[in-house]
Parts: sequence; structure tokens; C-alpha cells
Amino acid sequence: MARSQAIRFTFAIASGDNAGLGAGQFRVWCHGDDTYIADAGVPQWKTSLHGEIAWRTAETAESHSSPEARLPGETDRAPWKYTPPDFVDGQRLAFVVGATRAALAPWSVPERYQRIEVRDRWDELTKANIWMTQADAEVPDHPFRIGPILELASGTRVWASVGREYLEPIDPEPAPTSTMLEPQIPGVHDVTAPGVLIRGVHLPGRSTDANWSQLLRRVVEWSTSTSTAPTASRSASRRTRVTGHVPNAGRTACPSRPTSRTLAFGSRSSAQTTV
Repeated sequence: MARSQAIRFTFAIASGDNAGLGAGQFRVWCHGDDTYIADAGVPQWKTSLHGEIAWRTAETAESHSSPEARLPGETDRAPWKYTPPDFVDGQRLAFVVGATRAALAPWSVPERYQRIEVRDRWDELTKANIWMTQADAEVPDHPFRIGPILELASGTRVWASVGREYLEPIDPEPAPTSTMLEPQIPGVHDVTAPGVLIRGVHLPGRSTDANWSQLLRRVVEWSTSTSTAPTASRSASRRTRVTGHVPNAGRTACPSRPTSRTLAFGSRSSAQTTV
């Protein structure tokens, strides 16, 4: 059976002493009028953009009903819900995946994933911007487009481009033990489109299942209390831009650490657990 058409990408340093460091293994695909975004390193979670109605990031039904569920059984498995951004001149920035330099570690992914180059510097956010273009509008001839142009049943096209934004510089850090994805929500954070930031995580010793279970429990508890946050990269304390280039919309900054109104979910991959 032929593989369905999808946009596939990863973030990686392409040259220099740190070539080969990377993060993320994302796939964007469409079915009917729905768009899906998922990281193969986090199979328990998926972002679903259902038409113009229900946009959310959720634990999958299979994971939520399993003994290894990431959220308590009585908890809504879609803790992050979004309002679809408005179209402007037939275009809208639907979702953003951002990677900080501090999230990169030794990394290997299949060749079918397009490499988005992360420049080896500590003052820049590298982004995959997921766009939607209405049926009666032209898809822009973007110079940094990645992957194929997908089409929804309504005729709306879904496509992706690379973006970069300046960050307040930080000192270089060791490669993280692993990563976690931090949701960004319009109305909660100062962003114009929903998305996730890939953050480096530093756990004591080796990243074992026990380590991760403890971290995930702390994250869930932290989301509803004022308890101490899990240890993320120091870059998580900086203010980060994730707006992308939206027509007639300003570039605004957002707090890069989660607040009591957000919750970061863990990513664990064998390629990243030992540094």
C-alpha cells in the first residue's frame, strides 16, 4: 500500500562541529476536512485541527485507555484546545512547531523527513509554520516552503514553511537528556497561532522509564498547582517568539516557561536518552 501524502520534517544542525544534533520527527497529514500533526517520538499525543470546529492537542484514545496512560483516566484527554485563527486575505497561520538550540541532541531519523536547518547559535528560534490557504486564494510562492501542498475536502490547501526569529541570547548548554513539547495557546500566551515549542530536558542520571514517569507526574501536578516546575533547559526561562510571519499581524513575544494554565508533555526517544 502506498504511503499517504504528508509533510514530514525534523530539526537538525547541518554543518560544523555539532552537525547531527537534532530534535523532532513531525508529520502533517489530512483526511477529509481535518488536519493532523504528530511527532513520531511522542506517539501518545496528536494535534487535530477538525475543520473550523474542534482544534486540540490530545492524548490518543489508545494511550489514554492503556495502563501507560499519560493523564489520569478521569482527566479530559484533550487539555489543550484552540480557536482556529482567522483567515487574512485567504491565508492563515494554523500551527507552529518551534525548536530552540538547547533542545538539540544526537539524533537520527529516516531520510523521508526533510531536515529543517537549525543554525548553531543560541539566539534564534527555528520554526516550521503550518499554513492554510482557502480554495479561492493562491498558495504563496514561499522561498522556504517544505514538503508537498496538501488539500482538504473543502479545497483549502495545507502547506508548511521555515521561519526564524530572534531570541535573547543565552550561554551554551550541554545536550539535553531528552525533550518535552510545550503547547502555546492564543489567549493564554501572547501568540497569534497555536503551536508547540521543543524544549530540552535535563534529568539526573540516565533517562529511565522511572525518571520519565516521575517527570510526567510532576508536570500534571504542576499544571494545577504552584509546585516547582520540572527542570527544563535554561532557555525555557527566556521570552520566545512563535508568531511566524502573519499578514497584518505583529510579531509578539510569549513566555517560554509553562504557566499554571498550560502543561508540557514529555517526549522520549532512544536516540535522545543517552548523551
